[in-house]
Amino acid sequence: HKAPGWENIPRGIALCPAGTFFNFSVNVCENCHEGTHGGENGCLPCEIGTFAPNKGMVKCVPCSMGFADTEGLSVCLACPENSAVPTGSPALSAAHCSCDRGTYLVNSTNRFNATGGINLDWVPVCKRCPPGATCDGGAILPYPRQGSWGNKDCREYGGDQECTEW
Repeated sequence: HKAPGWENIPRGIALCPAGTFFNFSVNVCENCHEGTHGGENGCLPCEIGTFAPNKGMVKCVPCSMGFADTEGLSVCLACPENSAVPTGSPALSAAHCSCDRGTYLVNSTNRFNATGGINLDWVPVCKRCPPGATCDGGAILPYPRQGSWGNKDCREYGGDQECTEW
């Protein structure tokens, strides 16, 4: 039995709290599913770069331990080995992952597109720092520790030749 004045308002409209939707088949409000968030217009998939790990979320949260390259994720995807998403990164793809301290970037080719923006299809490959070198992470190449120099071909650490590129 409806109160007077409510007879022309469709069932479920504006009656469900945020983070839920009206399930017409059973006539109840239900929590939005993982990977979605709920507002005035029902449940919507999380945007790229965000995720919703729990049911009934009102807002999706940014990925801080990985990335979200598609809409509607309930978990963030892990960065490639020896890399992580830096604080403040949009976390839209693996391209936003950066080499950890103690590792260096091996494949910088095609990292940026023709307009200078990051190529979202690019995936970093980060290797552990070689002996005798220091690796600050990110895109910084390894450099010899004090007292460590390259061999005459600059192919290995431990010689008496100063090498400009490793």
